[in-house]
Amino acid sequence: VLYLGALMFAATGLAVTAHAKTFESFSYYFTFWFTPNLVFTGVFFPIDRLPDWLEPAAWLLPMSSFVGAVRTLATGAPITLHFWYMLAYVAAFGMVMWYLAATKIHKRLLS
Repeated sequence: VLYLGALMFAATGLAVTAHAKTFESFSYYFTFWFTPNLVFTGVFFPIDRLPDWLEPAAWLLPMSSFVGAVRTLATGAPITLHFWYMLAYVAAFGMVMWYLAATKIHKRLLS
């Protein structure tokens, strides 16, 4: 699970790097992507303590599924179908980010 999560975030970093026009554009990544992933995804407090309107939006962020899968394994909770859905979401998001990074880097190298 940790390896899959690391690949997902590495692919996300590659995609951001491939699409960055200037060095200053990395601040958008940290401000609008990385910070909400830390604050709203259950890293510091459980997602179910968020307001009702924010909880579904928090589950759309990929780190929510990653943290949920790791927390399931760390606490010894039974592995259910929801665990496999979280893992599949992490893998799918990582593959999409990898594809975006690879296509943009390929375009940049050939142009």
